[in-house]
Amino acid sequence: MHSQYYFFLSINSLLILIISSTAQAKGTLHLQYDKLYPLYAQACALTKMTPSGTIFGHAVLYLKGMCRDETADSPRVKICDSEIDLKDPNSGTMITNLRKIKNAAWVAVQGADFAFDGGIDSQTPLTPVVYEDTIQKAIVQNIFKGVRLRARWERERQSKGLSQDRYLAESSLGTDFAISFARHSYCTYIPITQLQLLDMIQYLNRVNESFLYPSQKYHWNPVSNNCTHLVKNVLAAGGITSFIRTSRPFPISLNYAEFPSNLFLEMAEKGHPKDDFNIVEMFQNEATKNTLLRHGHPPFSHGTVAGILNANEIENQYFQPNYNLFVLDFSLNRKQEKTFYEMTKKDDFTSLVLNLNNSKKILTTSLSKLNSYSEIVEKNYKLNRSEFLEFYNKYQFWINAAILEVENNLQILERRD
Repeated sequence: MHSQYYFFLSINSLLILIISSTAQAKGTLHLQYDKLYPLYAQACALTKMTPSGTIFGHAVLYLKGMCRDETADSPRVKICDSEIDLKDPNSGTMITNLRKIKNAAWVAVQGADFAFDGGIDSQTPLTPVVYEDTIQKAIVQNIFKGVRLRARWERERQSKGLSQDRYLAESSLGTDFAISFARHSYCTYIPITQLQLLDMIQYLNRVNESFLYPSQKYHWNPVSNNCTHLVKNVLAAGGITSFIRTSRPFPISLNYAEFPSNLFLEMAEKGHPKDDFNIVEMFQNEATKNTLLRHGHPPFSHGTVAGILNANEIENQYFQPNYNLFVLDFSLNRKQEKTFYEMTKKDDFTSLVLNLNNSKKILTTSLSKLNSYSEIVEKNYKLNRSEFLEFYNKYQFWINAAILEVENNLQILERRD
């Protein structure tokens, strides 16, 4: 990610990042990822929509290997059927949070091409014909099947004389599908296992099922229950990050506010290990311990990279995409600022090859420093020995398998180059 220009506007603890960047071509990163990792999570922070839209942007989550459940009467997802080719970049589904609906927290958009690019080439001018065709594709895909509008938006729909599908398609274009029509996407790609994907799917379906009863309504809130809370909690269901409670009362909710850009920076930083893996420290971290014991690997280890999916600015008659990011930073040491600076200066945040080479060094060094189980428990007498034994065995299996996987993936990339 090579920055052409950027500057920071800091007001007390508020940090706004205004950047302009060039990025690795979308096709290159997707081609590499779809070849190496049939299953992955792609968490994206979307820039502000111009001329309309809030400064905070939007957050979405694309899960490779997850498909829409077309038999359901309301938004629901499932593991893709066995005949689906997971090397196809469209063999996944994007989850997006809609504030205008009351009986679901999210809707699902099938396929990366339509979700991010509206199903058109990046060099296609955004004319009225293309715009209308994309609206119709969204309606045909039944993205909004079974959802009901909140009262305010229902009145607006009626005043415009539109069907619900048409109204939602028009208001969602550039935010919930065909994102590149209106926004740039800052995305973190994270390899996942099938068990992680299953856990995330089950969580997503439980969330929407809870709003099927008329007495239970989804209440979107810009501070305490927004798009970023949804994405982060789905990732937490897969053991990638920690759950965050939603709908806290104001002003307590201000301490737990989540914004798309902050989530992007958090995922990119965690996926960029700098130090060796210390087995005792990992065991003492509850989230890391639970993830390794359940999924057989820590939340992040290798293969996590960041990238920008650029907006379509070819004769764009509807939007003026910009690179503005809003980041809230309450840390005294300006952690988010430092992370951003690193990401704009270091290619190993965005290069899969550099990430894998760096991960290989860290994994190999970590394995060489691994003492025997008896030596570790002798020096750390407070450890729960039975639980640590299980953790030790899974850690040892994981780190050996991870080194082999990284070496194999590097060979695949070298052959392709």
